[in-house]
Amino acid sequence: MAASCFVVKEGIRITQINSFFCLLCSNSYEFTGETHNFWEILYVRKGTLCVSADDRIYNLPAGQIIFHQPLELHKFHITGKSEAEIVVMSYLAEGKLLDFFREKVFSLKKEQKNMIEELISYAESHAEETANPYERYHAALRTVPFFPQRVSLQIQQLMLSLAESNHITPLSELEDSTTYTAAVRYLSERVWETLSVETIALELHLSISSLKRLFKKYAGMGIHKYFLKLKLKTAIELLEHGDSVTQVARKLGFSSQAYFTNVFKRETGESPSSYRNKLLK
Repeated sequence: MAASCFVVKEGIRITQINSFFCLLCSNSYEFTGETHNFWEILYVRKGTLCVSADDRIYNLPAGQIIFHQPLELHKFHITGKSEAEIVVMSYLAEGKLLDFFREKVFSLKKEQKNMIEELISYAESHAEETANPYERYHAALRTVPFFPQRVSLQIQQLMLSLAESNHITPLSELEDSTTYTAAVRYLSERVWETLSVETIALELHLSISSLKRLFKKYAGMGIHKYFLKLKLKTAIELLEHGDSVTQVARKLGFSSQAYFTNVFKRETGESPSSYRNKLLK
């Protein structure tokens, strides 16, 4: 009788590790918002966090994990009275399973927590003694044979396990978080327009000071800056779909192509034409 053969279909494959660190945060710690073009995992090892991800707000206790998709604007601050400990891993990845993790937060089972603890234990066995926690595992990622592969395989194993169990955390129901969600969605729907803070506050039935305070708390930046980042996120999507730089600048309401190019380069580090040319290669 002939032996059976089974083709392995990869749902997820990590191609590059960008960062990996553990961080102990005081109860007053606040991480200002950022966005980037790769995936990021934020795992709460101890304490409680309030995490914003685009228009969504989550309250995460220890044992929960959030996946930030590429170009998602994210921020967090500590909400408990005691310190918190987090684990952050960022990476480039490909595969159909990635879509499952968009806009997702999970409560980990014991076996899934153990996967992370085993990875940290392995990383600590190769850690570099440094005062900078962000660089503790960087030497190993550069020099230890197969260290990046071990890290990537562990992340992939965790993601496969989560895709099978599907324990998803609900959104925060705090009143100001739902107001923030409404504000971000309002901006997203009008990313093609030019809006003033006064217009936005009026439409959302908020005072200008309340609106500014809301974005400072959950986005870590002013509303104009946030709206600009939304426009640039849309610009990247348009460039990836084949629009010219001139078309993108016009669609998104920039006063000129030159201004759009300057803003794009300032925020991303490269010009929109350079970004578009890389896509066409």
